[in-house]
Amino acid sequence: MRRLVRLLLPVLLLLAAAPASAGVDRWTPYGPSGGGISDVVLDPRSPSTLWVASGPVYKSEDGGASFHLSVSGLEGRAIQFLAIDPGQPDVLYAVPFSYNAGVYRSQDGGAHWTLIASGDDFSFISSLAVAPGPPGAPGIVFVGTTVRLYRSVDGGTSFQPVISFGIAETFVAVAPDPRNPGTVYAATLSQRFKSTDFGATWTDLVEDPASQPWVHDLVVAPGDPQTLYETGDGADVGATWRSRDGGTTWQGPFPFRGDVLAVDPSDSNTVYGGSVFGLFVSHDGGETFAAVTEGVPPLSIELTQYYGVSALTIDPAHPGSALAGTGQGLLATTDRGATWTVQPQRGLINNPVTNFRIDPFDPAHWILSSLGSYSESHDRGRTFAPFADSLLRTEGIFEVEPDPFVRDRLWALTGRGLTLSRDGGATWIHRGPTPPGSSNLLLPAPGVVLLRAGDGIYRSTNAGHTWHRVRPLPYFVDPYRFQHLEQDPRSPRTIIGLGGRSDDAGRTWRSWHQADAIGFDPFRPRTVHLVAGDTLSITRDGGATFQVIGHLGLTGPNARVLALLFDRDRRDVLYGVTYADGVLRSRDGGATWEPLDNGLPAIEPSRETRLVQDPVNGQRFYFLPDAGLYRADFTDGPP
Repeated sequence: MRRLVRLLLPVLLLLAAAPASAGVDRWTPYGPSGGGISDVVLDPRSPSTLWVASGPVYKSEDGGASFHLSVSGLEGRAIQFLAIDPGQPDVLYAVPFSYNAGVYRSQDGGAHWTLIASGDDFSFISSLAVAPGPPGAPGIVFVGTTVRLYRSVDGGTSFQPVISFGIAETFVAVAPDPRNPGTVYAATLSQRFKSTDFGATWTDLVEDPASQPWVHDLVVAPGDPQTLYETGDGADVGATWRSRDGGTTWQGPFPFRGDVLAVDPSDSNTVYGGSVFGLFVSHDGGETFAAVTEGVPPLSIELTQYYGVSALTIDPAHPGSALAGTGQGLLATTDRGATWTVQPQRGLINNPVTNFRIDPFDPAHWILSSLGSYSESHDRGRTFAPFADSLLRTEGIFEVEPDPFVRDRLWALTGRGLTLSRDGGATWIHRGPTPPGSSNLLLPAPGVVLLRAGDGIYRSTNAGHTWHRVRPLPYFVDPYRFQHLEQDPRSPRTIIGLGGRSDDAGRTWRSWHQADAIGFDPFRPRTVHLVAGDTLSITRDGGATFQVIGHLGLTGPNARVLALLFDRDRRDVLYGVTYADGVLRSRDGGATWEPLDNGLPAIEPSRETRLVQDPVNGQRFYFLPDAGLYRADFTDGPP
């Protein structure tokens, strides 16, 4: 069983212990580990051995407690689908997300991968499965695309189309019968098919043409192969259907609309369901499903803005057990879905960390988010716990900002507007709605709240009860350049960004310069540094004139600076966070630059990519690339 995934790869943090020490002049992963899971497969010989697609492929040999990369030959590929040969479990197959990425195979348990199918025929792959082959033969590999279903009977050496359409009719699922080799089911979005000769020939399963299904997944009950389930979810279509006779007749539609299914190996009436809205279970053969919440973090796309459940799998040897690949990582149940636990996933680093905030009154207290879920630490990131979970479940949280003027006061932008906590996040008070498209929350002075909205910059002086637009947005804001509001840490009442500048906590504004990044030198309080393209400039007169300081030496057509940070303790030391060139450091005020990316993954562009200096230890820095949270201690020696 493999199915169509309709959104981008979900990735998200899980709570876990951090490394004991920072790397010296080297970045090391720190804080919460984990990642969203787009697919998961188990080794049938040893179910504690499993592989997950979480961006790259990771392998675990302890049931998901820890992982290591399994990517030789897959470097730079984000994987969407995984499949394992049930008769030769050292043979695995993988399909990346990207267009025209092809099919990869590993013959040594994921240690090494090679490309086995590519070209126009495999330009858009929507499903992948391996069915048991004849005795002594490799498993039959099936690859579904937008117009054809392909089969390989020689372990992926060659592929032949077995079902073809003249128009797009995406093959979203292939479901082998685990007890009857040779029997395989396949489905497009609107048609079902069955083969009893290892996929050589197929019959169309049509019971009632007037009740055309809408399919995202089709599965066979491992304990009763005559029982099939399918589900789907579209804008105005979708339901769950069931067959008790191998697809000859179907019962339904049942109300659940999902994307993935799995059936308990000993109870064919227990069905697990996943969708963009979360995790569900049925105990009456799919006729009704109930959302499961015990031990389950918030998963709904309405709360997290990311995909809920992308994969479900069961271990035939352990009834009542199932694994779910979700936007918040790998979840497991051992009691037929009544309760779930999030697996530790140590070593899995593929979680975008955003909204990283250090409490201005307590540097050991951190708050951060990843794909919509929030966590906090009270020991400088060594351990984390869920933060504001009730607020997240009821309203969704877009941004949290500690108040720099009042201890334990926090502000949050939520789905309802602005929300305030006066007790460190234990309880929250809704203050009122915010203008449409609100983001970039700032607190430049006691009692003053600023934010960027869809049509301008807004200001409130009554804790968000009312808002006044103090500056419209420029007619054109370059999406690839500096487009948020930046506070001057030397003078918090000064705010620069979006082509404007305010020196009175956002009350009045004047036009100013746009740039890729802005920096504030703590040793030169009247200066502002700007980066435009490859050039670093300085103004000493409020922007009337600029002097070129140096060039960062960026390479590549898409290279640019995402953030600029001055060292708080060391004069003339500053850092540039770049796209395509990693982190750079200058020790002469910006005249020359050196790379500082030892240990870092490749950086993707993101407005959340940040570099943060520890408020207590000036040599320690935290970096938030596109995935993970990294830490390093920088000396004054060579990088």
